[in-house]
Amino acid sequence: MSTEEQSKQPFIANPHSRQQEKQSEEYDEIIIKSGCSQENQELQLCFADKRDWRLCKAEMAKFKECWRKNHDEQSKDQMST
Repeated sequence: MSTEEQSKQPFIANPHSRQQEKQSEEYDEIIIKSGCSQENQELQLCFADKRDWRLCKAEMAKFKECWRKNHDEQSKDQMST
């Protein structure tokens, strides 16, 4: 198909890309609310750099500890209200 023929084709949005975008936004919101966005970023950068989760054990441990600590604090806050 030539470029001219392609330009005449109607644009059809990919419904999967919208769903992935929404899921990504929800994930980002959860991470921000968790208080662990810095630890998450370090973990994501490690994986992007090394392409092997096994090489990111220290970053994973920091993220898990932050998540656990903040989740426990949120649970206590919810129970006291």
